[in-house]
Amino acid sequence: MFRYKNKIIAFSLVILLVLVSLGSVSFSTKVSKVSSSFACTTSVAISTGKTQVVEAIADLTVKALTADIVGTIEDNLKTETVEIYKVRQAEEKARAEAEALAQKQAAEAKAKAKAKAETEAAQSKATAAGANLNGLEAEILKLINKVRADHGLSQLQIVQSLTDIARTRCSDMVSRGYFSHYTPEGTTFFNIMRNAGIGWANAGENLGNATPASYGSPSAFINAWMNSASHRDNMLRGHYRLIGVGIADGGGRRVITTIFLN
Repeated sequence: MFRYKNKIIAFSLVILLVLVSLGSVSFSTKVSKVSSSFACTTSVAISTGKTQVVEAIADLTVKALTADIVGTIEDNLKTETVEIYKVRQAEEKARAEAEALAQKQAAEAKAKAKAKAETEAAQSKATAAGANLNGLEAEILKLINKVRADHGLSQLQIVQSLTDIARTRCSDMVSRGYFSHYTPEGTTFFNIMRNAGIGWANAGENLGNATPASYGSPSAFINAWMNSASHRDNMLRGHYRLIGVGIADGGGRRVITTIFLN
């Protein structure tokens, strides 16, 4: 803005000086007492010259002001361009950092999920190694331990002696056509464990029956137990450490027994 004022003042002074100079020429011409025709011609010429000078000065002034304005606009544009570039750089940097963080978090989550799956597989393999289980029994054990893991509980260790009792219970129910925690004689799994010399502080038994047998998938039994308060409690008791799993098919049905112990 100061540049505009300085140039305007400078050009105004030039205009004044020119006008004063032209005025002096006109005055001198009139005093010289030359013929009126010459004075008229000279006056016209001076007037014309004066107009041309004023127009030239005005043109120069406009050009100078225009150049100054254009220069200022260009400077402002350069400044704005630099600021926009800086903003875009900051946005791109922030976007790149966010993407890198998201990728890192996704990789960490994937690694944790993989580690968890490997741990669960190793634990299931280790617990299953403690007894001779068939495919359905092993799957039941795996699903129960998965449910416990999802609730922050320890894995149950399979025990052969408990598995033998569970299988005996299933076979007895299938062969004699009943389904109960009590045998027709009133015997329970507590009596059977005591007779086998197995001691315990706490124990529980879950039973399952499916007709036809094809309805009795491991996941179907687990879902049914999770929807029953007493069966769910047995699976999720934190003080249980040991388990036995038995399954028997016969008579168009499938019976399963799980025994929990600590």
